[in-house]
Amino acid sequence: MYIALQGGALRRGPAHGYALAKALAARGLDPLKGATLYPALAKLEADGLVSTSWEQGQGGPGRKVYELSGAGRSELAHQSLAFAAFSGIVRGASAS
Repeated sequence: MYIALQGGALRRGPAHGYALAKALAARGLDPLKGATLYPALAKLEADGLVSTSWEQGQGGPGRKVYELSGAGRSELAHQSLAFAAFSGIVRGASAS
């Protein structure tokens, strides 16, 4: 599920954690605290779904930047299709 949420935000391109949290909040999720966001990103990285790099800070510390890997893009596509199918089932059941 993490890949569906965060991967969707990363679909547009690389981003640092703060930008991801803002993008998710803009999509209607409650604001994420770092204690929730960063362990989830670390798990995605450990699973090979996200790659990371460091970006130089402008007058401050550098920032870790996250980007979907090829495997992450594939998993995001798979989960998006699975969610669309599930959503269709739920809509069909509620229309009955």
